[in-house]
Amino acid sequence: MEEKPITISLCMIVKNEAGVIARCLDSAAGIADEIVVVDTGSTDNTQEIVRTFTDKLYEFTWTDNFAAARNFAFSLATMEYILWLDADDVILEKDRAGFIALKRTLDRTADAVSMPYNLASDDRGNVTSSLRRNRLVKRCRQFQWVGHVHEFLAVYGRIINSAVAITHKPLAHDADRNITIYRQLLAAGAEFTPRDLYYYANELRDHREYEQAAEYYRRFLATKQGWVEDNIAACGKLADCCLALGDQENYLQYVFRSFEYDLPRAEFCCRLGHHFAGRNRLKEAIFWYKTATQLEKPAEGWGNIDHACWTWVPLIQLCVCYDRLGQHELARQYNELAAAFVPDAPMISQNRQYFARLLNDAAAADEAAKAAGPGAAKLHLGCGRTILDGWLNLDRVALPGVDIVADLEQCATCPLPLQNDSVGEFLGCHLLEHIRHPLPMMEELYRVARPNARATFVLPYGSSDDAFEDPTHVRQYFLQSFGYFSQPFYWRADYGYRGDWLTKKILLKIPGDAYGGKKREEILRDIMVLRNIVKEMTVELVAVKPARPPQRELQVAPAIEFAFV
Repeated sequence: MEEKPITISLCMIVKNEAGVIARCLDSAAGIADEIVVVDTGSTDNTQEIVRTFTDKLYEFTWTDNFAAARNFAFSLATMEYILWLDADDVILEKDRAGFIALKRTLDRTADAVSMPYNLASDDRGNVTSSLRRNRLVKRCRQFQWVGHVHEFLAVYGRIINSAVAITHKPLAHDADRNITIYRQLLAAGAEFTPRDLYYYANELRDHREYEQAAEYYRRFLATKQGWVEDNIAACGKLADCCLALGDQENYLQYVFRSFEYDLPRAEFCCRLGHHFAGRNRLKEAIFWYKTATQLEKPAEGWGNIDHACWTWVPLIQLCVCYDRLGQHELARQYNELAAAFVPDAPMISQNRQYFARLLNDAAAADEAAKAAGPGAAKLHLGCGRTILDGWLNLDRVALPGVDIVADLEQCATCPLPLQNDSVGEFLGCHLLEHIRHPLPMMEELYRVARPNARATFVLPYGSSDDAFEDPTHVRQYFLQSFGYFSQPFYWRADYGYRGDWLTKKILLKIPGDAYGGKKREEILRDIMVLRNIVKEMTVELVAVKPARPPQRELQVAPAIEFAFV
């Protein structure tokens, strides 16, 4: 006689999740036999939406303690197993079928089931970042959540690793919530566990407080009590903090330190490859990128996995390195190896066109041009974690969704892996103020720009506190600064810069309550002599090809517009 499927209670804690909660609960239909939702203080219509799915809705007075709220939710469950989800999680259709099959076949001796947690995907649906969580637990074992923030479920016994995945699909969140709780705990004299040290460092890093973040990562590692995956991740994040602070020596130290905890990981091999490529030490870069390609990706890894570093990133970087060494045929071969993982990525088709022309392969050039389509590429500079669909997303760190890994500070010696006249639009949001050497970067962008390509930069105005407060801001920009990205401004001296960008428009965001009724001349006068008038500046540039001569009379003043906010 076939054994009955296990029964499952879905237990959740929520607050102001009206935008996502229905999506989550819909995806759990047919899986959960009981839905228990604990609301910690919603002021939107979250509760009304939840009541359309379940009558087991409870309220819990929020105490800045996530574990307490989750344990309360678990205490209300009545089924054999408990499943937990966050409101912005979903079970995709392919995983729903697997979950229902798991429910039917699960051996009741299992104390817990771990599942992949897919944190990010590219525009083709490929998972780019994931880790593993204990997701389904036996109720009678009374497992408890631990930790005020970034809580974890303390599980032991027989744990089964499942391939069924939960997918994280956030819309928005309170970025200051967790760091505020941690700071309140510190102010109250709380003693941080090693886990608290690690996650507080993560919050500091996410808030770009790199020096403090580095301090807390070091404290965490010094305890020698961290989970091995957190130790490895802390080394990577410490290295990133050092990079942001311009500390190259310690950057390498922490990358290599990750090897103390386990076999080398592809993420760290790619970091090393990137480091050496940026210094034009291409043989060392090739060694580390090749090492990344030879590693076996953990099939059931519990730490965060950047899947791009285990697949196409080292291959495309090998393509770049070999091209720079003049080994173009070998470079083309690595581009094709990368194409096996990201066949539709714009960089693949652009590289095919580049190599076809370079190697005088007319038939391949025609085929690549047809595959690429008529449109020019759009390049998102310094994208970080903001991945834009339809754009080539470029960053110096191989974050999830990044298409091109390149350091814009190294443009003088390391050209971008893009062909001449291939990009029709550029976007850089809060990028320029971080670049120490903007002229080589703007000249390299000019090389890859099509005639009349548009470049948009968003950045703080030079006389605002925002331009100075962040220690990673190294340059200030004013209304005339962008003229120096053109040729006419160099009529007095030749500094070797060969780009030519015409500044078309500068949009200044200023406070409407103070300046809404003032004359243009008054506003401009205050901008010139006072601080903190401009909240943000957006600049539109156009690539002029062929470049104009360096003649003073060709200088053009940009249109200056105001946006009252």
